[in-house]
Amino acid sequence: MHIIRLRRPWTRDSVDSSGDLHTDSKADVPDSDLSNTSDKKIYRRSFNRPTGLSEQARVFLAISQWQGSLQSLQVNKKAIEWNDPMETPLRVEITKQLELSNKIEIQIAKSGDQSPLLCGTVHIEIDD
Repeated sequence: MHIIRLRRPWTRDSVDSSGDLHTDSKADVPDSDLSNTSDKKIYRRSFNRPTGLSEQARVFLAISQWQGSLQSLQVNKKAIEWNDPMETPLRVEITKQLELSNKIEIQIAKSGDQSPLLCGTVHIEIDD
């Protein structure tokens, strides 16, 4: 298995309780900024299709941890389904969604007293 870590550059937008979107610009992932107490955060990152993929290769997106409730996960504006919304770590196949240039969007909402935060690593796993 080959792993590609998706560290920088991420963008983070916040949605407040009235539904207004606020662009926070750049963010590190894992994110540790608890100063923003919004109701929802939207993390976005672009990446290129890994080179040298064989016909049999399967590509996965893995998220090690988040705080709050994972609301949605998209690759190239296509929703990615997963079985358990509370399951961590999360590993989902994205092979069919890959294009030459790709964009991930992860939406996390406040859950109880937990502020939304993408506090774990995000990476691509390639199984040949």
